[in-house]
Amino acid sequence: MRTSMMILMVAASLHHYTVTQTLQTSPGSRNMGLDPTNHRIYVAAAKFGPAPSTGRGRPPVLPDSFSLLVIERGK
Repeated sequence: MRTSMMILMVAASLHHYTVTQTLQTSPGSRNMGLDPTNHRIYVAAAKFGPAPSTGRGRPPVLPDSFSLLVIERGK
């Protein structure tokens, strides 16, 4: 099984970044959006069926498997 990770970092200086957190996301999650007003991150995901028998291309998305992961800073 594949795992997917998101690494959150903060700019400590102009050329130096510090990792603040590593989060596990759903496999296949590639698209995300950031709401700059509340700093929430939205990650879209879906479950996939078997790979095509040709070995080329992406597996099909399974019906009703879309999910949205909302990430926000703890209080």
